[in-house]
Amino acid sequence: MKTQLFFIISLLISFSSFAQKDFQKDEQINICKIENLKIDSISHSYIGISWQENEWNFTIKYTKGSDINWDSAISLQTSNNSILIEDLLDNENYKLFIKAYCSEDEYAFSDTITFTTLCNNYANTLPYYENFDLLSTGNTPNCWFKISSSSRPSIDGGEHHSGTKSLAFVAENQENSYAIMPLIDEDITLLKINFFVLVENYSKSGTLTLGIMSNPYDTSSFIPITQIQLNSNWSWKPIEVSFSDVGATNKNYHIAFKYNSNYTLYFLWVDDIEVSYNEKATLFTSLIDNNWFNEANWSNSLPNTEKIAIIPSNKKVIIPKDSVANAKKIIIKDNFLYPKSEVLALGEINSLEKIDIEASFKGYNADTNNNGWYLFGVPIKINDTIREALPSIFNPKIQKDDLYLWNEQDDVWENFQVLQNREDFFDSQQRGYLLSYQNNTKILFNGDLLSDSSYILLNDASISNPINKRGWHLSYNPYPFAININQLTRNNVSLPQLLDNETSNYRALHIEDAIIPPFSGFMVQVTNNENSLVINKNQLIDTFNSDSYSLRGETQERDNPSTEENQIISLNIASSMGKDKAYLMFLDGTSLNYDVKFDNRKLEGLSLSPQISFLIDGEPYSFNAIPPVEDSILIDVYIDIKTPDNYTISLNKGFEDSFSEISLYNKITNQKQINFLEDSIYSFFSPIFSGDKFQLKIVKTSPLLENTISLQENFLLKQDKDLITIETNAQIKNMELFNIKGQKVNSSIKHNTIKIPQKGCFILKVQTKNNNYKRKIIYL
Repeated sequence: MKTQLFFIISLLISFSSFAQKDFQKDEQINICKIENLKIDSISHSYIGISWQENEWNFTIKYTKGSDINWDSAISLQTSNNSILIEDLLDNENYKLFIKAYCSEDEYAFSDTITFTTLCNNYANTLPYYENFDLLSTGNTPNCWFKISSSSRPSIDGGEHHSGTKSLAFVAENQENSYAIMPLIDEDITLLKINFFVLVENYSKSGTLTLGIMSNPYDTSSFIPITQIQLNSNWSWKPIEVSFSDVGATNKNYHIAFKYNSNYTLYFLWVDDIEVSYNEKATLFTSLIDNNWFNEANWSNSLPNTEKIAIIPSNKKVIIPKDSVANAKKIIIKDNFLYPKSEVLALGEINSLEKIDIEASFKGYNADTNNNGWYLFGVPIKINDTIREALPSIFNPKIQKDDLYLWNEQDDVWENFQVLQNREDFFDSQQRGYLLSYQNNTKILFNGDLLSDSSYILLNDASISNPINKRGWHLSYNPYPFAININQLTRNNVSLPQLLDNETSNYRALHIEDAIIPPFSGFMVQVTNNENSLVINKNQLIDTFNSDSYSLRGETQERDNPSTEENQIISLNIASSMGKDKAYLMFLDGTSLNYDVKFDNRKLEGLSLSPQISFLIDGEPYSFNAIPPVEDSILIDVYIDIKTPDNYTISLNKGFEDSFSEISLYNKITNQKQINFLEDSIYSFFSPIFSGDKFQLKIVKTSPLLENTISLQENFLLKQDKDLITIETNAQIKNMELFNIKGQKVNSSIKHNTIKIPQKGCFILKVQTKNNNYKRKIIYL
């Protein structure tokens, strides 16, 4: 459910002419100006702004509103007429302006905007506790709101229940003062509040009412829950209030204290506030293990048919085989980060009400469109809901929100909002969707979990020519737990590729790294008209913890060959727009040809992030399994650069003992750019570019090249590019160099050096007074 921002925006907007002498130009041409500057979206950590369309370049400068000058301002550049400014502090005042570069000598400035970011809620950190002791006297806690005709409510050091301070209320006669807590992004009926109250004079103190508010600036939105009975003088009274019977259906409520004084300037104090789940709800904390039936794992006892069980983000729960987990309702929550919450139901679930699944999606970057794309599948049984209602659940209503379906026949994405025939858009439980939201968005699904022992995701799926370009299909993991690659039974179907929502590049999975998150979509390619893809809910658990786990079936065996240790390398490219990675795996039994069991052809990303792949036989690969290197190999590297920027190329380490050289060459000039075993990063600037400009040279460590061969003669062979040097205490009679056809290509008499005339593979014969030696030589 998308947060309703209109009543929680603590937004102060003012416009004033920006007249700093260093930036202002005395005369401006009318066309060179910035108009209709407005705030489109705001949260606790970002703000989205836009202005009238112009084909210019812009610099946005922003800084804290408390800064006297602009010396510490942050600058951002864009050629668009909108931008999303991220990584802001919550509940902080800012100011910003825009400079437009209309031509070489013409520029203009916008007015200065001031704004205040929203307060961050604390739903994911319950219980919430505030004792006011760490706050300055006279203020209110960060992200609290207050409404009063006086300076109160505020922090007071005169009275306190614990520590040194408390929250003091005072109201003029017959007037109200409000202390309003931050927004709670949680169903209010699942919560309770505990606190302590002290009054100055019971007979004259007035009344204290606890309630909830939908708008912290509008007193008419106050809904009273209970009036606190103040029945003693100068004694801190403990109060507990449950919201279980409120009947409110909206999550977006603030808990509020309303104080009405019968006499002028009489005080009331509140201290030690705690908000937690009430008796209706119990939170899975997994303090001991991941077992549903371990009561120590729950915040408010084991769930039963009268309790709501909440599985928060980053928690994993197992319902063991041959057991029944009871609950009035189950809520599976997640936030914007991984890992997601997971429920591995090997046994049965007895939930009296349908299960709620909350899916969170981070808003995209309006300037670069570099993040915010998700591949996602419906996490409940489609028959549980009216298919016509699914579009409203996915909420593709805002102009800049997108919902796409993959058209396998035409190899294109189809936008739901412009699709002519929508009837069959949600007709398959096996189909995934491409989502993008302008703002951080939370979607609520209500229904039954997908828990069958297996699902057929593809069956004789379509394929069209050319084979290496088509045959792509979008599917997804329907289970509420992450799956291992070995839970997929593939017939003429490639390994999956996930979409990285931070870079919008596809991330290739392989047999060594293959976890698909719950409900996550993935792309696969079919290579034959007879194909199938089946996902299996396995019965045996190896491990199931917060770091990683694998699930293996009782009958399914892993038929993938094993790799030698440190035989997977990855080549990485990065820029300010994002990053990408390509893998090489050295595996017995493979070839340089495409193998659907192990290889991933490169799939084009969706953003300005750079992309990298290995080019073999003219085809780009995100992941490629090739035979182990016997001596050396050259592999073309394909790079797709979409915007001028500074770039870095790096290689993962950990295989120094396996290779003597892994170098990046400029294919055009044949110049070595870097040996990754000696240096870490190759940096360069590049304009827009696509092509196989680079090559990766991999040379396997060999004792024939750099170790002592004969202890008797201390025979040592060294190679420096095309020059072979023999170090020995024996007298060399002659050396001969033969190519692989057996033809002699060079010789040397009574010298310890010999030149390699050309690149290739050779046999070196060395004759000394007492011995003859033969060695293979590689020069690339």
